[in-house]
Amino acid sequence: MSHPILSCLFLVLMMSWSDLALSQHTGLCGVEIDEVKASTAFGYLIGYSVKFKNTKQQTLDHLIWSVAFENNAGQLIEEDTGVFNSTELISPIQPGRSKTFLRTPSKIKGASRARIQVTRVHTISGETCKTR
Repeated sequence: MSHPILSCLFLVLMMSWSDLALSQHTGLCGVEIDEVKASTAFGYLIGYSVKFKNTKQQTLDHLIWSVAFENNAGQLIEEDTGVFNSTELISPIQPGRSKTFLRTPSKIKGASRARIQVTRVHTISGETCKTR
């Protein structure tokens, strides 16, 4: 029987977090994308994190973004949507502050990166900005 520490070390070595070039990502209306990381294991993308920065003078209480999962050659594998809504338990994003979100879509075979585009921004004052 293998040692639990060795099993954990093996799992960590088999998984990788890859930083993605920020120029591939698109912010909207005072919301910038500071960082995107993708987690892969055994040829599958198993999760991603995205850090949004509020450069507006107003507090953000709602964000929607599209995410394109791509392989290393930049070919689209799958698309999805991410959502943030502030609640009593989840605080809004204050002006000048950042918030990181971790998402775990179902395993996506062959994808190695996530490209983010913010598609809707809403502030607590009621202002909405969206694409399309």
